[in-house]
Amino acid sequence: ALTSIGAGTYWYLPPECFQNRSDDGSLPRVSFKVDIWSAGCIWYQMLYGKRPFGQDVSQDNYREQITTNSTGTTKLVFPAKPMVSQETKELIQLCLCTTVSGRPDAPHLLARLREQHTKAVKEISPPVVAAAVASSSAAPPALDPRPSDTKDSSSK
Repeated sequence: ALTSIGAGTYWYLPPECFQNRSDDGSLPRVSFKVDIWSAGCIWYQMLYGKRPFGQDVSQDNYREQITTNSTGTTKLVFPAKPMVSQETKELIQLCLCTTVSGRPDAPHLLARLREQHTKAVKEISPPVVAAAVASSSAAPPALDPRPSDTKDSSSK
């Protein structure tokens, strides 16, 4: 987890890491939710092959943009390709919520991922699930423990 303001790769830092001072004049508190933001950035980049924010700018220019923008980032845009489920897009959006209070913590995100997985499994037709279970429970073929140069030496 990020423990100090200004540490880390700017493209993967949430807006709160670029605040100079909180409303009361103190340095902003950084929580473990910065890691959720970073995970959302990485998840987005793994799916689409580019960063969700600051794609065509240097880190320094991105930092300048994010510190002058009151919300901290520009609007999150999902490319048309590759096709990604609406549920996945919603989870990424949740990870990239610009307010700390709106961003989930790790247990909440894990619960949402489990819900999504359970829903997806239930939507698979029963014959497909039965076939997958049957094929995964079959015992693998036995391996001959002898070195390959001693196998079937009598047939040579």
